[in-house]
Amino acid sequence: MKPKFIVAFIVVTCIALFVQYKRSETPLTETSAASSAAAPDATKLGASSVLNIDPKISSAPHAQPIAPKTTLSADMQLFRDKKDWPLIYQRAKNGAQTGEALYLQAKLLENCVKRAPDDPKKIEDTREIKREKFVQGLNGKEEQKTARIAAYDALNVDACGELRSIEYSKDDITRLAKAAAEAGDARARAWRLNADILKASYDDFNARNNVQPDATGKMPQRMDGMTMSDEQWAASRELLAKGDPSVMLELRDILSSTLFDASLRVGPDREPIENRAFHSAWTLAACDMGNNCGPSNQQLLSECAYRNRCGSTSLQDQTYFFDASPHDAQLVERYRQIILDAIRTGDFTSFNLVRGPQDRSNTFIFGGRRQ
Repeated sequence: MKPKFIVAFIVVTCIALFVQYKRSETPLTETSAASSAAAPDATKLGASSVLNIDPKISSAPHAQPIAPKTTLSADMQLFRDKKDWPLIYQRAKNGAQTGEALYLQAKLLENCVKRAPDDPKKIEDTREIKREKFVQGLNGKEEQKTARIAAYDALNVDACGELRSIEYSKDDITRLAKAAAEAGDARARAWRLNADILKASYDDFNARNNVQPDATGKMPQRMDGMTMSDEQWAASRELLAKGDPSVMLELRDILSSTLFDASLRVGPDREPIENRAFHSAWTLAACDMGNNCGPSNQQLLSECAYRNRCGSTSLQDQTYFFDASPHDAQLVERYRQIILDAIRTGDFTSFNLVRGPQDRSNTFIFGGRRQ
């Protein structure tokens, strides 16, 4: 074979091999890219990972600890711990009538003054009989019973003592709360704001539906959504910016409920809230701001005693394990961060009240009586 034919043969063979290589290279590259895009994020877990969660194992502390904006006085700490309530009451009553002193008197009386039963003929069980009935109604393993009884006893500690014998009416307590609010106590202001919004919501429902008083002359307390004025909304944001956990818990139910003629939107895109997740987020944000959410938390004890949801050592773990689906847990955490960012900066412009007709297919009422 002549040399020039040999060279031509080699050139043609090389070209053919190169074309074949390029044809095979493109699909391989695309497949590789598609595989890379579909590769799971190593930092994420699959949905079935929830099956390995144990609520008895405490979660890691919050990644960004938050310094509470408010400092509790000694008496307020005792009140939250349900200790020495009669002594606190006497100090608050006999000392300077500051906003806090008036607030403590009102709250202690609200918790302790005996209310008249709905049915005067009904004889109310004693504390001992109530406990006996609770214990008799338990079933399940012995260790579960033991945990539930311990939670019941911790939940029902009698902190009132001699305060139960004090005669005070609901109107008297309301006057104390109003005086505390007028003296500038943020907790009392939130308490009164909550009461005013509830009353306006009941009144609005009764007026729209021409509801008449019952046989005793009282107006029924029903609603189909909260009614909040622009002034009340502005007052809510001002109080929440103080970062006081008592204020946050006092307004949590109002903020998380369905509004009759408006909707609460959060975040940069002004998304309508998911009510239950938003309610849980306020609860946990109050924990971050100093509320007691450890083993002695009242909600935690109640869940264990009455629903057999025992084992969690914090309200955070209780919420994420028992109360929320994985999707809702992520939503709760997102809301929680939005709330905490607003409190850190004092800027609540990420919370907006948008007026207009609302979808009535789902109505959530926290802390009030739904129609």
